[in-house]
Amino acid sequence: MQQRLKNSPSRRQIKEDLDADLATIRGDFTGYLRERGYADATIEAYQRWLSQAARWLQESGKDLSSIFRDEIWGFLTEHMRSRSILTMCNYRKVLFHWLKFQDRFRACKRPPPWWPLVEGYVQYLRDDRGVGASALEHGEREAQSLLSWCFQAKAPDWKAVRVKDIWAYARQHIRGKAPRSANGYMGQLRGFLRYVHLCGHCTPELVAAVPRVATHGLRHSGTTLSERQRRKLLHAFDRTRPQGRRDYAMTLCMLDLGLRATEVVRLQLDGIDWAAGHMVVPRTKTDRGRVLPIPHQVLAAVRQYARRGRPRTDATQLFVRHGRRSGQPLTRGLIKQTLQGAYRRCGFPRGWSGTHRLRHTFATRLYGKRVEPKTVADLLGHRHLDTTNIYVHLGSPPLRPLAQPWPIRC
Repeated sequence: MQQRLKNSPSRRQIKEDLDADLATIRGDFTGYLRERGYADATIEAYQRWLSQAARWLQESGKDLSSIFRDEIWGFLTEHMRSRSILTMCNYRKVLFHWLKFQDRFRACKRPPPWWPLVEGYVQYLRDDRGVGASALEHGEREAQSLLSWCFQAKAPDWKAVRVKDIWAYARQHIRGKAPRSANGYMGQLRGFLRYVHLCGHCTPELVAAVPRVATHGLRHSGTTLSERQRRKLLHAFDRTRPQGRRDYAMTLCMLDLGLRATEVVRLQLDGIDWAAGHMVVPRTKTDRGRVLPIPHQVLAAVRQYARRGRPRTDATQLFVRHGRRSGQPLTRGLIKQTLQGAYRRCGFPRGWSGTHRLRHTFATRLYGKRVEPKTVADLLGHRHLDTTNIYVHLGSPPLRPLAQPWPIRC
């Protein structure tokens, strides 16, 4: 009992924590909201609501740093029983902003016992393997998925994991996925188990138990745009509006430069040499940046957007948001939604989605123009030609000149 009282915070400490939270709300948190383009009236309301939440927490002997996302609704229900649902949602929204401001939006109240293994794996991928942000995100997600499936909220006991457990997890995890996607998921799983084995927690049999999905002879079919579809897609954007100029320039960067959506998001305004016509592509998936020559059409579209469409903002990214959150950086999801809307306006097949189709189209067009495979790989940022070959889809017309008359006469 004495030990528990000793560890509990004093009233003076609670008061000091409250004063520190209120000072942060009026200072750095207000600046955080201003950077995101919120109006003064909204910022004032958010300050008032968050300060009230901090005082409620003080009554329970806590502060704002002790609340987590999964506790917010229960906390509001306890203190706002007589308030409307709309008011409670407003309070929840500002608390979500607070967690994002503190970079704790994804945090759990009690991390599971196996969470240090995930953190160690992410650090291993970043520091020892040198992978990019996208690969880090995929690796973290797959590690969490396996550990949650095997151990739930218990401490990891790798001696209890059998080969048949890995098979069962793999079978459930890749059900309904295309062979190439399934093989990618299994590669992530295999990489995590290799790390676990490297740490001395599991046997090499678990690593070898991860199945490989056969993809021999499989080719992507119908994943590229024809020349007519390409022109139709570029005409789907209203270039009389700033947002239309942005979407048109982004699509050209993917169609005529072969950029990934992540690379488009991270393009920097000062990374473009307007005089020389060069663009610096930041490091992303493979942690390899590159400098690309910009075709005239792409350079003209980017210049028009930068001069006549891009909002005034302190953001360093080339492409930013328009509308309510004007000037804020884009996300991959927003670019994907933009392309999906364009696909629908063009009347393309309903199953078409995503942005990687444009990257495949870029590689196929270059190959059709007899550009050297090594050059195509360098433009795409690939390390291996085998990867580049996946992006090339040649039909019968480009291959027809290779056909020999029959019978072949020597």
